[in-house]
Amino acid sequence: MPPKKQTTTARPFIEHLSSNLKSADGRPKQTALTAKTLIVGPNGSGKSAVQQSLQLALLGSADDLTGRDGVKDNGMLMSMVSAERLSVHAKLSNGEDYVFIAKDGSRPSHDTAGDAFLPLHNIREVLDSSPANARKAFLGWASASVRAADIEEMVPAIYQAKYKDISGSVGRGKSPVDALLATLEYVGKRQRDATKEASGAEALLAGMTQDLDEAPTESDIDDAKQVAGALASTLSRAQSAQAQHAALLTKITGLRQQLATATPSIPSAGAEDREFYRSMVSAANIAVSRGIETCPLCSSAVGAKHIKMCAGFYEDTLKTMPTPTQGVDTAVLQQRLTEYAQDVASLPTELLDLDLIEAQKEASAAQDRWLALRATSEKWASLRSARNTVAEMTRESETYKGMKKELEGVVAGLLKRVVDTFIARVQRHLPDGWKFGMMLEEGGKEVFRLGLLTNGKLRCALSGAEWATVTCALAMAICADIPADRPVLVMPEDRGWDAATLGKVLASWSGFEGQVVIGTPTKPKKVPTGWTVIELGQVEEKAEPEKVVPEVVVVDPAAPSMQVFVASPSMWAMLRALGYSNGQIGSLNRESAAHIISNGIAAPKEA
Repeated sequence: MPPKKQTTTARPFIEHLSSNLKSADGRPKQTALTAKTLIVGPNGSGKSAVQQSLQLALLGSADDLTGRDGVKDNGMLMSMVSAERLSVHAKLSNGEDYVFIAKDGSRPSHDTAGDAFLPLHNIREVLDSSPANARKAFLGWASASVRAADIEEMVPAIYQAKYKDISGSVGRGKSPVDALLATLEYVGKRQRDATKEASGAEALLAGMTQDLDEAPTESDIDDAKQVAGALASTLSRAQSAQAQHAALLTKITGLRQQLATATPSIPSAGAEDREFYRSMVSAANIAVSRGIETCPLCSSAVGAKHIKMCAGFYEDTLKTMPTPTQGVDTAVLQQRLTEYAQDVASLPTELLDLDLIEAQKEASAAQDRWLALRATSEKWASLRSARNTVAEMTRESETYKGMKKELEGVVAGLLKRVVDTFIARVQRHLPDGWKFGMMLEEGGKEVFRLGLLTNGKLRCALSGAEWATVTCALAMAICADIPADRPVLVMPEDRGWDAATLGKVLASWSGFEGQVVIGTPTKPKKVPTGWTVIELGQVEEKAEPEKVVPEVVVVDPAAPSMQVFVASPSMWAMLRALGYSNGQIGSLNRESAAHIISNGIAAPKEA
């Protein structure tokens, strides 16, 4: 079916897709898209290939691969292409290009002009999380118009100053609602940390109080310190006195022994006689050693034998002469003995009589007592500090606990304020007769449920088609604040819509400003205005197209009628990924470059 006339929209959308994903011959398939496109065909006709190619071009990943979503693994992606290279090129209505290229043995290349938004991914992620996370995400989507002042007014006065401080830090650069949620998360963490610290301090208290003696007073510690010091001083003085006493007794004993063995001095034999005989011995020995025959004293020719006999005589006489000795001065020794006796008498008797072993034990015991009292005092000081810590952490925990409860109340209050407006936004994208509903509280307990209202009762157990329709309506509702120049694409799962329901669903999505691409085996009875239907699996066979060789235009810069082609960064990246060198790229014109990229034509080998 040829594309129907599409209503103009300011938001860019993919108008042309070239991809060889799941292509039997490995060649790229071309698909013309509009802002609202319905792809109809039986299973295996290529619907999922188109949707996965769109995901690769916009996000660089693909869903529904062996039951996995967000697949970026190069090997898994290359398993879906029969060519050497996986090439996906999406051309947007504003002229931007989004390209994804992968090949074996290298990392995929993803070149984009900006960030595309596929809101259905966000919806699925949130709905698969906990109710608490879902409530927070919903609040962020539904409260874009809430001001910081609105939130601060809802915070109790007791916590307002603290809220401003915390939100100003953790919420810097965020929207007021995101700042509130960040503050709530921070407060919850601080409350948990404070509770943990208080529990740790309490455990410390329990261990410290076991077998702890009574707390000593400062006076008790000072008295014990003085007693220990006095005993240590007495011990030291006694040890010194007894050591001095022993030394003096040793000296006295020595003097007494010297007096008992003292001998009178031996008078000297005369210095001149001794010197004469010593000289004669020396002269005779010299004469003998030199062979002199005359007497060294009178020069008589007495002969060497006579001289030797004289030398022996003089030497024997010298030996028999007594050696002079210095006599001992007994008066001096007696004087020293008297002085040492006086020193002994001056030593304190109580120190000399003190039992050093017992004194050592008493001094050690006193020292131990003083140290024990001081250690017990320090334990009591640590105990008091731990008690203060417990009290402080408990107060902090209670403060953050109360603040957390109040901020959760603020979140709940905001949810109640915005829920009706958000429901209305979702309702705009549902078929006539369908009524969207949400439940945020049940029996005083916070919950997060959504579905369709039937006879005023919320029905959450939806069919596959109903669930796909509702989640897509949610995805469309959260796009209200996405910048107008950012592409938005909603692609529901392939569900078994019946023909009548599908027509109603298409009509309800016609007013969505983003792009919608649906793949389904069902063809609606009536296609609403603004939708393009692409039928797969029923196309007549055509002859094998000829291989297109890109036209290479050699540009002469000197020619005035020619304008040199300069590839854009994205176009240059796509051509480089196809194997073209800088020289080959420079020789192309814009039309041939676009043709190469659209058809995924690899570069010819340079000669």
